Amino acid sequence: MAPTRPNRKRRRPSAVKRLRRALANSPPTALQLRNQTILLSVALLTVPFPNDLRHIVAAVVLAGSLDAMLSRARYGSWRMPWASMLATVGMSMIIEAHAPAVWAVAPLLLVWSKHLLRIGEHHLWNPNNFAMATLLGLTALDRAGGLEVAIGINAWGSAPWIIGLMVLFGTMATWRVERLDLALAYLVLCSSTAVITALLLDITPMVLLVLALSPLQMAFAFFMITDPATSPRTPLAKLISAGLLAAIALPGLFNHIEAAPIFALFVVAPLRGGIEQRLPSWVLSEEPKPPEGIEPSTS
Repeated sequence: MAPTRPNRKRRRPSAVKRLRRALANSPPTALQLRNQTILLSVALLTVPFPNDLRHIVAAVVLAGSLDAMLSRARYGSWRMPWASMLATVGMSMIIEAHAPAVWAVAPLLLVWSKHLLRIGEHHLWNPNNFAMATLLGLTALDRAGGLEVAIGINAWGSAPWIIGLMVLFGTMATWRVERLDLALAYLVLCSSTAVITALLLDITPMVLLVLALSPLQMAFAFFMITDPATSPRTPLAKLISAGLLAAIALPGLFNHIEAAPIFALFVVAPLRGGIEQRLPSWVLSEEPKPPEGIEPSTS
């Protein structure tokens, strides 16, 4: 009879391995829904939140209803409009608007961009970026007509616990969709440019670093430029995109134009296809397709 082997206890996976496995198995939309719900709840409970919760709920319902109806018309079946609803929640944490009309117009712009502003199956803009850039641009040009909006998220600078949650959830989300390198490249370029500019101008680097790494910049890096439907897929294209975004956004930020990153993405996002098409074939590496269920603009 063959000798029996002693029973060995299976080693329990480390916490890091368990976290990676949980992230890999979690549908992106479910992960983003959970993260944004926690982040919004913490913000509502711990800091003065600039927007009326009733307006946000109404805007989420409107965006979801419009998205569901247009999806039904396009695809012939009803689809749960998680992406548009999550995008509206994300928008409510970035902009500040007191007029109820804003929360009716913003979902219209968002859903319109998602379904109509496309080339084939490709989005031209991240839908919530399109909505925010349009409203912020009209406000800057004094043409908003009662739809004035402003950047509200930078008030969170006095609440480091919220910024910490944003970075944690952003890291989880971008790692899940293989865009963490894009977010980090943008933040590294912004911070290094801020330090070099400060040294050239003979001012304290922290003065510009505060602008380059503001709460808006953190949300922008982790939740907006990393949208799988409108961001580059290949490493070099991601680096070029991060460089263009930083080159356009930083001059505005250093001149205290808070919405500069929003406008920068509005300019760069439609260039995504051109950037990747013009790269030499030898630098384009095959990447796995984004995990099933990912939809654009969940920030």
